[in-house]
Amino acid sequence: RMDLSWNDAANNETGFEIERVTSDGETAFLGSAPVNGTVFQDHQVIPQTEYCYHIRAVNLQYTSDYTPVVCAVTPAEDDSALYVGEDGSHISIEKPLAIDLSTFTLETWFQWSGGGVPYATESGGLAQAIPLLSSMGVSADGSQGNGLWVLAIEAQTSVLAVDFVDDIRGQHHPAYGIRPITPGVWHHAAASYDGSAWHLYLDGYLESVTPVDLPVQSSPAQRFGLGVLQRADGTPLGLFQGAMDELRIWNTARTHAQILADINHPLDAVFGEEAEE
Repeated sequence: RMDLSWNDAANNETGFEIERVTSDGETAFLGSAPVNGTVFQDHQVIPQTEYCYHIRAVNLQYTSDYTPVVCAVTPAEDDSALYVGEDGSHISIEKPLAIDLSTFTLETWFQWSGGGVPYATESGGLAQAIPLLSSMGVSADGSQGNGLWVLAIEAQTSVLAVDFVDDIRGQHHPAYGIRPITPGVWHHAAASYDGSAWHLYLDGYLESVTPVDLPVQSSPAQRFGLGVLQRADGTPLGLFQGAMDELRIWNTARTHAQILADINHPLDAVFGEEAEE
């Protein structure tokens, strides 16, 4: 990201407008900052690339002149990542209530070794899930666990897969990608549920849309897993093996354009007019 900051020299502004400026003088509106604001973050950037900006104060009647254009180069991405799966290593977080969501988007970068321990998400779900991210619901007495949702690799076909349990029938609703995942290569996975359908993306490309039109099962207590599918007590059942990075869980169903922005695709070059959605 690019972090912008400025001195608030205005005394009657209602906010500030921030624009990106290209080398040929073209401008693009990025966003606004509130009254007395002095910071803004541009997340739609690519590492080791120069970006230029100017800012102006606005109120209900007038706008100030723009500041002089200021440019900076984004830093290179570091090479750190989380390696899981060796000797059963994984991350388990008990009772993360913030991910008990009705609509959501799951995202992560991952580099699969080709190994791992697959496990089924119960009858009607994924038959051989190598888990990337998972949420486990806990029954009232705490004795049983039920996989509310899981983003995974389907071991039999090596495609991206996702599954959740609905709150009406208690049934599983899996969805599958179409392109096999290449071991040893970094991939970006995303799955969004908007209350009516699964949207599954691999490397920014829409792989599938699977209608469901049922609410996600809610649970008073959950266990979140990174690289693991687990019981309510944390006992690992399925394990991913490889590297993971930039995990995101959103409380909304992200659009295709938003997912592309997260993975730093050059939108116009790759998707042309579709980037305008």
